[in-house]
Amino acid sequence: MNKLLLVMLIIFISMSRTYAQGIGDWDAKTPGGNTMLDPGSGTVLKFSNPYSEIKGINKWYFFRGHIIGRSYNGFFVINEHSHVNLLFHSESLWNEYLVGKNLKPTLWVRWYQDDWRFLGNAFMVFVFAIAVIICFALYLMVRWVLSKLNISLSMRRYWIMALLVTIVMLLLDAFPQSI
Repeated sequence: MNKLLLVMLIIFISMSRTYAQGIGDWDAKTPGGNTMLDPGSGTVLKFSNPYSEIKGINKWYFFRGHIIGRSYNGFFVINEHSHVNLLFHSESLWNEYLVGKNLKPTLWVRWYQDDWRFLGNAFMVFVFAIAVIICFALYLMVRWVLSKLNISLSMRRYWIMALLVTIVMLLLDAFPQSI
């Protein structure tokens, strides 16, 4: 058992790209291939070619090759490919621009304030694994109690539900864009 825990700890540490930083620090590639990170001083968007940074991002969503959101300075629209950064000090002007350029999602807006990945973060994978183990233990306890009461419960339902939750999490992790 101790060997298993040691192996799990080594895997957990080796999976994380940011384990040397604080537990709340993160960095991730945006759908447009740029880097968004929070080194502890607030969210920053970094463009690599040519190199530039946009700091102070509070809340954002990804849509049609753009990052759209709110910052400490106002409201912004950033084209991920041309790196054009438009800043609006008025929410009404910002909304007019979004409507005029067809940059308002019609079905679903996925607002983010932090790392949008779930399974890309080793700590969250570990938390998810612990949650699955706890759910499985609860399932076994419920099954044991139900067996004492002569009530049957299929294990297949548990595995189908766990598989569906995992698939949904993988899809949301792979496609952070709004619709």
